[in-house]
Parts: sequence; C-alpha cells; structure tokens
Amino acid sequence: MARSQHLSRGVELPKKLRNRYFALRHGESKANVAGVILSNPKDGVVSFGLSRRGKKQVRDSVSQNDVLDSNVVIYSSDFLRARETAEIAKNLLDARKVNLHKNLRERYFGGFDETDLKNLKVVWRNDKINADNKHNGVESPNEVLRRTIRLINGLEKKHKNKTILLVSHGDVLQILQTGLRRKSASEHGKIPYPKLAEIRELKLGPRRRRNLKGGSTMFDPKESRTVGYHLFFLPEGELFDGLQSTINALADKYGGAKFEPHLTLLARIPKADEAELIAKAQQLATTMSPFEVKPKEVRAEDAYFRALYCEAEPNPTMEEYHQKALEAFGVQDVNVYMPRLSLYYGNVPQSTKDEMIASLQLPASMKFLVDKVYLYRTEGEAQDWVRVGEYPLGK
Repeated sequence: MARSQHLSRGVELPKKLRNRYFALRHGESKANVAGVILSNPKDGVVSFGLSRRGKKQVRDSVSQNDVLDSNVVIYSSDFLRARETAEIAKNLLDARKVNLHKNLRERYFGGFDETDLKNLKVVWRNDKINADNKHNGVESPNEVLRRTIRLINGLEKKHKNKTILLVSHGDVLQILQTGLRRKSASEHGKIPYPKLAEIRELKLGPRRRRNLKGGSTMFDPKESRTVGYHLFFLPEGELFDGLQSTINALADKYGGAKFEPHLTLLARIPKADEAELIAKAQQLATTMSPFEVKPKEVRAEDAYFRALYCEAEPNPTMEEYHQKALEAFGVQDVNVYMPRLSLYYGNVPQSTKDEMIASLQLPASMKFLVDKVYLYRTEGEAQDWVRVGEYPLGK
C-alpha cells in the first residue's frame, strides 16, 4: 500500500483510505462522575464502567445517527467504559460483534492518574509545547498517535469498502483525528474535544501540495496580499459597528489595513468563473443551519493576517461547515482550522501588539448568531477586498 509523509517517528499514513471511519467516545463513566482521571489498564479494564446517564447518552447518540447500520465493523478499547459503549452500539445497530484492540486504550496519564480531572489542562498545556511531552510520566501525544495510526494501517490491510466504528477515549480520538489530518500531534487541542458519546467521522486530510520548483505552497505568514476568494461569517448590528471602530482605530494608529470584522469559513478559493462560485456558495448555505459563535481570548502571532485576533471557542459546527466548504469548492487546506475574529493586520513587533492589547476595550461578550455566509473577492491587499454576495443559511 502506497504511503505518504511521516507525521512523527515511525508513523506513516496511506495516501487514501479504503474504508470509512467513525469515532465514538464512550458515554459518561463512573470515573467522570467522580471527577478523576482513570487511565491505568489494571483499573480501567475491569472497573469504572458507564453510569446510568452514560448508557443513555450512548443509546441516544447511536439511535440518532443515520449513517451507521448493521454492516458496521466495530473496534473498541478494552477499557470497561468503552466496552460497554461498544456493546450498546452493537446491540442497537444489530452489528456482528465488538472487536477489542489495545491500541484504542485510554491515553496513560502517569502521575496524574487517579487525580482530579482538572489536571488534564496541565497535560494539554505541555502537549502544545512538545508532541513528545512525557511530563510526570504521561504517554506523549506522539506515542498515542503512533499506536492509533498503526491500528488504522492494519485495518486498511484487513478491510476494504467497510464502515468502521472506533470506540475509544477523548484524548485518543482527538489525537488520532489530528494525525489523520496530517497535523502535528501537538496541535490536537485545536480540534474540538469529543463530547461524551459523540460520534464523528474521521477523514484523511489532503496531502501538502508542491509548486513547480518543489517548494511548499504554504502561505507566507508575513505576506500582506492574498488571492482568489474567501468565505466569511460576519457579526451584525452593534457588535459589528463596535468591532469595525476598533479595527479602524488600530489601523489608523499603527498603520495597518482596514477590513470588515469577520470569521473565515474558507480561505483562498482559487479564481474561477464568479457565477459558478456564487452558485456553490448559495448551495453550501442551504446545507448549513444558523448557529452561535463566541470569540473570546485575544491572541497575537508573528504573522500579517494573525497579528492580533480573538480566537473563537472550539465549535464542532464550524468545523463541520469548514469541511463541507472544503469539499464544495475543492480546496486543499494544509492548516488546522482555527476560526478567529481579526482585530489588526500588519507586521509589527510584539511590543506594539502588547500595547494594542493593553488598550483594547472589547465588549464583555462577543457571542453572536451566524445566519449568513458571505463570499468575498480577495485579490490583493485587504482594503481591495470586495463583497460579492451574502447567502442565508438553511435557505
């Protein structure tokens, strides 16, 4: 089977998947109820199964899913909470059996095992810095990625044209999904964390494209010009006006570009017949429903279009719609999708950004309803961008 690039030491992905994969996180367990981390197999395999509520969560989730059926092939972690989840799914779907696999076991949290769940935040903070994070004896993101990708490769050899359900744990499924998208395991926190009993499809990300000289087509982070078209979500009313005033004031004071406040759904759509792009945007809008988004933490990066922004809370709906947009427009995106509401575009020192942040006066809540998608022609500098049209969601 042909292989693509390494994601981490000893991990390779197939160029394409022969099977369709879905992830199911276990329902609420007795460890969740107790508020403790339980990752040691000597305990997890034999105890701390699902709570009554957890069993109902699984029944509801599987019953509401309209893709999985009796032909599904189920593989599960051998931890009791996962096994019980898998058995409920098997019975509801009338599937053949549950196949247990140790590669789907809970991530081992070392010295944090049997401690308060809040310590997961310490682990995740270290993960962001290093994909080989083993602080306090935890299993590193790369180790989790390697064992789960080995499982995928084995299933690809064993099965063909099957729908496969992987029943596992939050960190394990989040890291696997990150790896399948060809991202570093250290970036797993950028993908919304799987909810208890949540079912989500796992898809293989596009391979990194190369230009004719063999270089990557990754966008230069210091570049102030962009190309093609973009799809945006815009706030409305007082929030739009307030953010526009903030953007204009920062641009005037620090010499940046002026632009309308927005969250990007899809970037750098290649130039094509504009009527065709409008039709695709209209069709895409009909497949989406209105939802709320909440920009929160202010961040700064050493990049022109990410100089200063409010990062949006992880939102599974936006992630789903981003994937739909990628497919609708045939765009290959090698970046992790990170929705954000930009406040300043420009190449300025960190000290200047710190000054901006200190002077910001933003609303206490910037949550807003998204009920339209906007198509922009984004050739050149931000001030040259042109709104092509707006399309109501679900219509």
